[in-house]
Amino acid sequence: MLNANIENDCCELCGHRIVAGFDELQHPQFENTKIARCCGLQRSLPYPTDKQLKNFYGTLYNSTYKRSFAEAIPDFVLQRAKIQHQWINQHEQRHKLDIAEAGCGWGELLLTFKEQANSLHAFELDPEAVTFIQDRAAKEGIEKFVTVSNEALENSGSRAKYDLVLSSHSLEHISNPLAVLQRWHSMLRENGLLFVEVPREDPVPLNWGVSATQPYFAGHLTFFNQSSLVSILKKADFKILAVESDLGPMTPVLMQVALGPTYDGGARLIRVLAQKAKQQL
Repeated sequence: MLNANIENDCCELCGHRIVAGFDELQHPQFENTKIARCCGLQRSLPYPTDKQLKNFYGTLYNSTYKRSFAEAIPDFVLQRAKIQHQWINQHEQRHKLDIAEAGCGWGELLLTFKEQANSLHAFELDPEAVTFIQDRAAKEGIEKFVTVSNEALENSGSRAKYDLVLSSHSLEHISNPLAVLQRWHSMLRENGLLFVEVPREDPVPLNWGVSATQPYFAGHLTFFNQSSLVSILKKADFKILAVESDLGPMTPVLMQVALGPTYDGGARLIRVLAQKAKQQL
């Protein structure tokens, strides 16, 4: 995992040490981790260890959500990518782009940009997803324009290489999101774009689960609202071009549990389009 410039128990926004009280929520998936708050940013404290994360995402996550790359792409993934692609182009339509996606899953969002791209770069830690995207690119005859890497984008070492970085429902899974956003910032060319979409989870929606006995089973590490997402992007030196909260679509399994007391009926998603601003001389 990428190390942040701050300690594991310090706030990404102000740098001050966070102290979790007895009334803070215990993280449902990670032992010895609470969900605490500072500067309006709600996050895991401390972040889980690499071993804990590997165990959760390497085994429990896919099996619990029945996430399979041997089957057709889920309808909600297809629908979400279409909405995201249209929304990005509505605010900033560009062509001949070098594009990277962090944690791209089935690669649907990345490949929706194939008509606007010089090159497409998929970064994905799940080896089954890597194989799926490689096979898909070959079937569509675009493998010459697509690279697929079994690593995190922020660890790839690229600098000032991309015109657009995509992050769809991945930032909430990442330890030290500020440090990661700063790395993505360095990977963008001047005036390059960053698209981020995350679930709105502040307060933590205890109804988002897979059963009544597992009322929250998503393994997220940071729990954003619109204000905290915008704040951390600005802290990473991004200029906000557009921001929107929306109702969906969400993973269908998350909607199977009866609505809990923390659900307020509001938007479930937050999407932001940001720009690497031109550096002042």
